[in-house]
Amino acid sequence: MTQMPQDQFPQVSGMRYLRFFRWLHQHRRPNWYLEVGTHMGRSLDIATCRSIAVDPNFLVNRGVIGTKPELHCLSQTSDDFFASGFAQRIGAVVDLAFLDGMHLFEFTLRDFMNCEKIMSPDGMIILHDVVPISYDAVQRVWDREKTREWTGDIWRLIPILRRYRPDLTVTVLDARPSGLALITGLDPNNTVLDQAYDQIVAENTDQDLTAEVLKAAVDSLQIETVADYISRHTAPQEALNFALKIPTPRQETSHKRGEFHYATSLAGALQRMGHAARVDCREDWQSAAQPGEVELLVRGKFPFEDSSDNLRLMWVQSHAEKVGADEMRGVAHSFLATQNLPKPAKGVSCSALLQCTDATRFPGPKGQKAPEHQLLFVGNCYPKRKTYGMVAWAQAAGLDEVAVYGTGWGWVAPEWQKGGVIPNDQLGAYYRGAGVVLNDHHHSMRGAAAYVNNRVYDVLACAVPPICDPVEGLPDGFDEFIYICDGPEALADCVAQALAEDEAMRTRRREFAQHVREAHSFDARAREIVEKVRGLGQAG
Repeated sequence: MTQMPQDQFPQVSGMRYLRFFRWLHQHRRPNWYLEVGTHMGRSLDIATCRSIAVDPNFLVNRGVIGTKPELHCLSQTSDDFFASGFAQRIGAVVDLAFLDGMHLFEFTLRDFMNCEKIMSPDGMIILHDVVPISYDAVQRVWDREKTREWTGDIWRLIPILRRYRPDLTVTVLDARPSGLALITGLDPNNTVLDQAYDQIVAENTDQDLTAEVLKAAVDSLQIETVADYISRHTAPQEALNFALKIPTPRQETSHKRGEFHYATSLAGALQRMGHAARVDCREDWQSAAQPGEVELLVRGKFPFEDSSDNLRLMWVQSHAEKVGADEMRGVAHSFLATQNLPKPAKGVSCSALLQCTDATRFPGPKGQKAPEHQLLFVGNCYPKRKTYGMVAWAQAAGLDEVAVYGTGWGWVAPEWQKGGVIPNDQLGAYYRGAGVVLNDHHHSMRGAAAYVNNRVYDVLACAVPPICDPVEGLPDGFDEFIYICDGPEALADCVAQALAEDEAMRTRRREFAQHVREAHSFDARAREIVEKVRGLGQAG
């Protein structure tokens, strides 16, 4: 087969498919979810309903059970699963199915035929990898030296379904990296594909991918954008107006404070959803207030100081010991950046909302340059860091030079002092260029408080190993990718291990970085905040 130029293949540039899955699950709210080809469990993790996962080689390393009332994981081929009648025996009529098994069209066609028989008539089957994205990706044999994104010849399925099953509604979306097909109008009693299966396989297995064949296939796809699909299936809702309150005293010094950049990232995520959002420093908390706003305090050291009639919430990031039940009763709802929620108190509405990363800044633009350091620490010094934490432990361990950025570090070796505060929009490049990033937590976040700081998320989003002091409450799946130490000797061992990671681990780390940028982004947190606000509005 002759190599084809890349410009003949469609460009897939829409929303990442896992991010779309989150919206789809919330939109359709299935009762039963079926997944063929679970692999590491990233898509299974999104489902909150009763679920069935099928894979002959599970590599799940995260807590995929979550809040699911039932989860059945079957380590077998999809053919064996469907032949067993397992779904029928447990009474599962599937509302949403994701087929991402063997990347050869005849296998996925067979999965579709079998899956349709156990679907509800108003259900949806999703096919992955339906858009041919490159010559190397669409081959029937995966050459791992040429491509990481192997889609096989799943692209053949859409023309087949359009030809043999015109009764189906097939929608192909530009979901990165290789497209999705959403199939509805299902008929569990239809046998057309069963009868034509051998003929379909014979006609397509040896068909060469020529420019004409590719063009016909792409024309058949009729690709539309994820954004258009969501817009078409989302009822218009009134935009909200958010005022994000931060404890920084004045605007002119706000750029030096972490909570300002945190609130700015959250405001950006809310604005991308179509809402209005601004950031108010303490001097503006009352003067800038407008009727009908949603006020959200990014709670650090200071509680709310105004007394408006607006809907008020807070997101507690640290200093949880200062936040009592009376303060939480003074707002409509409190988000706590911990999984270790306090005991229920009368009149208190609260839920976990962990910290996160700004996927627009971490890892940052590829062309952005920054100094590269084997060992990097970023943060300002406060008194307790002279005896506790990464810089003090690194000195005590006799480590070679650690690049320290921030203020107040006059007591460390001059050659370690590399600069002051790094501009937030450049920080991703510094992390990306590091061998290891050292990170420790404020005393109010450690121990049973279980508040994981945002640097953990930022560094993981850059696919770089972080080394942290002991911290509880890590999200599911994070343990494998973080080194934990509790003193100088342990730090030296962790540095050696982190710098010696092999290519297999670095590959897993890059894959996990994508998961962090999707599941633990400000966009993901903003969606949770908006959903809660709308719920509070309906309740009121």
